[in-house]
Amino acid sequence: MVMIMYKEALGLIETYGYVPAIEAADAALKAANVTLKKCEFVKGGLVTILIVGDVSAVKASVDAGEVAANRIGKVVSTTVIARTGEGLDKVFYKDIENEKEDIVKKDLEKSKKELDEKLETDENKMSQKSKKRTMRFEDETIKLDDKEQLETMRVVDLRKMARMIEGFNMDNNQIKFAKKDELIGAIVEYSMKEG
Repeated sequence: MVMIMYKEALGLIETYGYVPAIEAADAALKAANVTLKKCEFVKGGLVTILIVGDVSAVKASVDAGEVAANRIGKVVSTTVIARTGEGLDKVFYKDIENEKEDIVKKDLEKSKKELDEKLETDENKMSQKSKKRTMRFEDETIKLDDKEQLETMRVVDLRKMARMIEGFNMDNNQIKFAKKDELIGAIVEYSMKEG
């Protein structure tokens, strides 16, 4: 037994001008159960409407579209192809596929851009946090959240360093009389604050 694959009929209405083409498409869609697949703009003001559906429905819709378009403009030609040949779909609907691909590409590019911006923002935040957690003091990088490293420093150096920290939670008078443990605790607490 040979299986015949059902293919939709293709109807074409070519008009001179856009307005008659819209009138033809409107009448064609109202006349029968068909689907408008494409509106193709050809050079010189020619516009082609592509309609698909059952053969009888496409014939009726093309006839109705031709009559409607001729009332307000000029129909150049019409045709109905009962069953399109292999590969013809690719010729007629390649723009539709390209549009879908373009939409997917644009969505991917937009998502990538948003992700890159978020990563850049996150990197900046991390950079700001790491700047807040480290400090250059007397040619050495000090980790402000490392108690062991801070405990190896002298109280005088801790006081100097505390005075250099912008937005530190002790004023100069408090720094002057603070003990080593108090200074270390205040420095570590400062480094843990969210930037």
